[in-house]
Formats: sequence, structure tokens, C-alpha cells
Amino acid sequence: MSRLGRVAVLALLAALAAEGALRLLLGNLGVAQLYLEAPGDGRCVGLRPGTAVVDTGALLAHDPTPMDVNRLGFRGPEVAEARAPGLLRVAVLGDSFTYGMGVGHEQAIPARLQAHLRAAGQAVEVLNFGMPGVDLPNLAPQYRLFARRWRPDLVLYLVEGGDLHLHRDGALRSVCEVAALPAWARRAMQGSYLARLPLFAWILWTQDAAGRDDPERQARVAQWEEGVERLRHAVEADGARLAVYATAGLPRLRDGDVGAALDRSGLPWGRVDEGLEGHRLLRDGHYDAAGCDLVARRLQGLLPAFGQGAAP
Repeated sequence: MSRLGRVAVLALLAALAAEGALRLLLGNLGVAQLYLEAPGDGRCVGLRPGTAVVDTGALLAHDPTPMDVNRLGFRGPEVAEARAPGLLRVAVLGDSFTYGMGVGHEQAIPARLQAHLRAAGQAVEVLNFGMPGVDLPNLAPQYRLFARRWRPDLVLYLVEGGDLHLHRDGALRSVCEVAALPAWARRAMQGSYLARLPLFAWILWTQDAAGRDDPERQARVAQWEEGVERLRHAVEADGARLAVYATAGLPRLRDGDVGAALDRSGLPWGRVDEGLEGHRLLRDGHYDAAGCDLVARRLQGLLPAFGQGAAP
């Protein structure tokens, strides 16, 4: 065998060894199988109807967790668009914290909120329209082009720090940008753990939360504020109400610029994320089942503050 041939064989063996080691360390990126590019309703990406996968992590491996999408395209039991008279309906929008990464659909925040509201005697359905990786610019179409079909009385936007894009320029900032990657690149990342390393390195470098002195933070918060206002107009045009609650990643919200923006909006808002560090999933950062339940209980306690007629 020539020297070049030996080098090629050694390189192949090294790559196979690295792939095997990474499969022990990294998760299977099961979440990537949930996405449906251009679902046909005007959104750039949605959740793939009727999908059920077992996820072991988008980065570091964790215990296997079922992830699912019902045949209508959202998480949880299938609920017809038409509803019985007198039944209230809440739509919950957000990212992976809303969807319930790391827990089953019955343990996610929307499902636990429904359980607590029903236990209190309220006839209500709470629908989970969370999508892992979604940010506010793509969340508004998630309501306007999809979730509004279920005609909710109340829309909850569960905001997480990543929604404000507090990271360096150039980051893959939304699921739409990931979905826009060439098909071969997405297949390579799903099939090969080694092929994911450049993407993971880029994400870790770019998702560097900026400090309060970040010169671009003010512009980002202003853009986010405009996005909330667009979402509000869409929700109120349907006769529903919008409320915003911080689930993670927004320290010092009450006295900060994000809180000031929400004060200006006049929307009901608050924090439901304080004191939950002990409920973070190891190697993942999302909330465990007990953490999701605690967030749901806190939400339940806040909902009556804006309950009027059609809203719980």
C-alpha cells in the first residue's frame, strides 16, 4: 500500500473512532426530525405532523426522552378547531421551554397548566404551540398562520432570553435559518455526529449572552418590543388577549430594559422562572417535570389578574 493509501486508511479509522466516541458523548439530535420545512401555510417551518422520536439531546447526551407532534401539527392531544360552548381555550406560544424539551407532553408547562386549571373547576383547554428553537420573529407567524385557527380566548407568550438574540452577530438564530440549510447539510448533521461538530462549535461561540452594556442590546430590545406589538395586534384582532411571562434566561427583568418595554406595552406580564435552578436538567438546561409543574402553578396564580369573561 502506498504512503498516501496508508494515510487515507489511518484518517478513516481515526474518523470512525471519533464518530464512535462522539456517539457516547453527544445526543442524537432527535429534535431535528420534528421540523417540517415550508409546511404550506406560509410559515417557513412547522412541526411535522404525526412525528414521534426519542431524543437523547441536541448537544450533550441525556436520558432518552420521547418527543412527539400530533397529527394536527402541535404537541399534546389532538384538539379540533371547533369547540364546545362555554369551553375556554388558551394557546401557549414559545420555544423549547414551552414545547417541553426533556419531558413528555403530559409533563410540559401547557399540559400542567391545563391540569391545574381544571382541578380548580375551570372548563378550559390549554394548547401547546411551542416549537424548539423558535424566536419572536418566527413566533408571530406561528400564531397568525397556524395557532389562531383554534380561536383561543387567551394567548400566552412564554419568553426566554434567546428570543432577544443576545449573542454575537452571525449566529444561527432561528429554526428558519436551520431549515434553510442545504438538504445535504441537514442530512449529514442528522446522520453523522462528527459532521455536527462545526455547527456545535459555532453555536457555542455565537450564543454568548451580551451584558447590559452591550452596545447592540438596546436595538435588539427595541426590535423585540416591535415584535411583541405585532403579535399583540394579531391576537387582539381575533378578539383574544395576550400576556407575556418570562420562563428563563432574563435575569433582572423587573428593573431592566425588557421589563420597561413590557410596562410600556400595557400587557399583563411577569416572571415565573425565579428559584428554578434546582430543576434544570443536567446537560440540557431545560426544566425537569417538577420544574414545569412549578412554572404552571405560578402561571395559574397569575391568570386571574387579567381574567375577563372569555379569559380564565
